[in-house]
Amino acid sequence: MRINNRAPIKTIGVIQARMNSTRYPGKVMDDICGKALLQHVVQRLECSPSIDDVVVATTFKSEDRVIVDAAEQYDVYSFAGSEHDVLKRFVDVAQFFKADYIVRIPADKPLFEPIYIDCCIERMLAAAADYCYVYRDVVGTGVDVIKTEAMIKQAEITQLPHHREHVVPGMLENPEQFKIIYIPAPEHLRCPGLRLTIDTPEDMELIRSIYGELYREGSIVDLGEAIRLVQANPGLMEINSDVTQNKITAFDTRAFGGRQN
Repeated sequence: MRINNRAPIKTIGVIQARMNSTRYPGKVMDDICGKALLQHVVQRLECSPSIDDVVVATTFKSEDRVIVDAAEQYDVYSFAGSEHDVLKRFVDVAQFFKADYIVRIPADKPLFEPIYIDCCIERMLAAAADYCYVYRDVVGTGVDVIKTEAMIKQAEITQLPHHREHVVPGMLENPEQFKIIYIPAPEHLRCPGLRLTIDTPEDMELIRSIYGELYREGSIVDLGEAIRLVQANPGLMEINSDVTQNKITAFDTRAFGGRQN
């Protein structure tokens, strides 16, 4: 990919997926409108013109073989690595595919916004940044874009468990060593209190309700339309209103710009 007059860079979208989710095992292969959750995430990632390759990054565990097989069926790459050292898994993926930048997408985000990817990469290149994220976004709709060199550096300097398991906290907690930038979600893609990630069966019920109304074969669900649908039908937001978001550390709120709505 070439952006403006800059030298070509390689950006890969990496979908983080495993079967043994603590709160909702097997969710990545659960059905939404006739397709697995994972397939919807793959197709959404493929909509970004900034992405050169899509890789499903899973683990060596036998139960995750179904994810490897699914990636092959969807005609994208797969990569099996460490179950608990997710940072190493991502570094290994980046090095294997010779990527300059990684776009990290958990497999439980079927409504992340592809446009954010292009915006983050443009801003990162202009600012020579190591990491970029979106804030004031609806939970489950943002993206993380990480420079491979910075991710390797992070892996070399930290062994803290939550740094190794969650990929980006090591950068967020060491801002003096990494250049971190962020962009705000546009007003029409904000909705305080709404969560569009899938951690529980209640979350899946909401996503299926949204997809049932808006999904059309051959296209992806427009995030703006999904938000407007929920705003017009308050009962939808109530489906998962009691679900709490797991936090990693105090920096999980993206303190450098705030992740709060």
